[in-house]
Amino acid sequence: MTGSAPIPSEVYRGNAERILVVDGGIERFNTLDLIREIAPDHAEIVDDVYEAVAIVGLCRANEGVHTVLVPITIPDYAANRIVEAFRIVDGRVRLVLLVPAGRQDAIDTALAAGFDDAIEMPTTPSRLLEALGDRASSAETRPSGESSSQITEPAAEASIPSSVPTGSPRTPPAILEDEPDPPSTTPDPPIIKPVEENLGDVDLVESVMADDGTLRSMCLAMIRSHLGTQDVHLLEPEDGSEADPRSSMPILHRGRTMGRLASSSIGGEDLSRWAEWIGHWLALEHQVRSLEELCETDELTDAGNRRAFERILLETLDAARRERRIVTLMVFDIDNFKSYNDLYGHEAGDEVLCETVELLRATIRRGDHVFRIGGDEFVVIFSDTEGPRGEHSTPPESVEQIAHRFQAQVCNLRFPKLGVQAPGTLSISAGLATFPWDGHDGPSLLRHADQLALESKRSGKNAITFGPGARSRCRDDEPGHTNDKG
Repeated sequence: MTGSAPIPSEVYRGNAERILVVDGGIERFNTLDLIREIAPDHAEIVDDVYEAVAIVGLCRANEGVHTVLVPITIPDYAANRIVEAFRIVDGRVRLVLLVPAGRQDAIDTALAAGFDDAIEMPTTPSRLLEALGDRASSAETRPSGESSSQITEPAAEASIPSSVPTGSPRTPPAILEDEPDPPSTTPDPPIIKPVEENLGDVDLVESVMADDGTLRSMCLAMIRSHLGTQDVHLLEPEDGSEADPRSSMPILHRGRTMGRLASSSIGGEDLSRWAEWIGHWLALEHQVRSLEELCETDELTDAGNRRAFERILLETLDAARRERRIVTLMVFDIDNFKSYNDLYGHEAGDEVLCETVELLRATIRRGDHVFRIGGDEFVVIFSDTEGPRGEHSTPPESVEQIAHRFQAQVCNLRFPKLGVQAPGTLSISAGLATFPWDGHDGPSLLRHADQLALESKRSGKNAITFGPGARSRCRDDEPGHTNDKG
């Protein structure tokens, strides 16, 4: 409870009309007790919003529903869909959103979607009565024949930014008595809000999903909008010093520091509240990125897996088409790898795979990628970033140099688990194919490179076979055992 004196039930003048409260965990805010105290004969609890819609659509006129209170904590909450559903069954029903404290963004979104009101929990009896529309009695919205009460503009609306629409298509006509509609039948132009005031949960979720790097700036824009000042700054965890005169609060989530909020004009209490809010969003982004990385990483070697390969190859080829660049794939596997497992055990075989990836990572360029797409089968994406392609242009010579250097260094790897006789026995067979000459898309390029790798094996292993496109773009005087597929 809020500590107020008990309010007699006759204070609520909703008459016989019902109040539906959708179950969404609001009990922890003591709101149900307050509703029952204010309107003990009118309030009903329903299990979900679907039941509320059904009750509104099926009830008789003399037992109509006046207000539905919807907690934002219900599963699959979507303001637009909820408003649309109730408009279909009975457009006169008053919709009120219940939100935790500090969620002004959710309030703004709900009002813009068409909710009649939205209140923070816990609330006060007077604010709850206001949200229930009690100051405009039900006689003003339903043909009951009873006289209406004097309408006054709710005081709480003064705290809502003027750019946020506070009405909805279901607002009772009597609410507008103090400000009658203009005689013109031309609809008012839509209210255009600043970009930061249009932001809400949906935008933040989209930013997290898109991984476009905008989440932090969007969160900061929302905080500044709700606090009404630009004097709020989002700092990195290591930023700031004891000499900084600004108030600051750490952004924490489960003991992890993700940044700081700082301001010269906003007090510590407000900063702390918003630091906690943004901490949840930054933690969500971090968790989503971690899960994505886990889903695209080979558990044994820490190279990219086939899912990552297909995604990155598609993105790389799209960029290459736009920027007229070439892309080379190298497909290779380890010669006689099965024998390592058979002779020395799978633990030794795992060591061979991991050491091979580590060597490859030390050999390729920044921006190239390595993937494990099978047991001992790997792919490297070499992406030329040196500019547009012309009639006589060539890719970086280092592509062929890298392939030969890697081939030579693999032979010198040492594997303690293989025993003293094993060093120097490891080799690879590889094939290189280059876009656009050896393949016009990812599948055709991979297929061509894979066929060239098979030719390397057939030719005696420990070999690299270049496709026509790869060979024609590379120098012919590189050392090592190569096959020219032309």
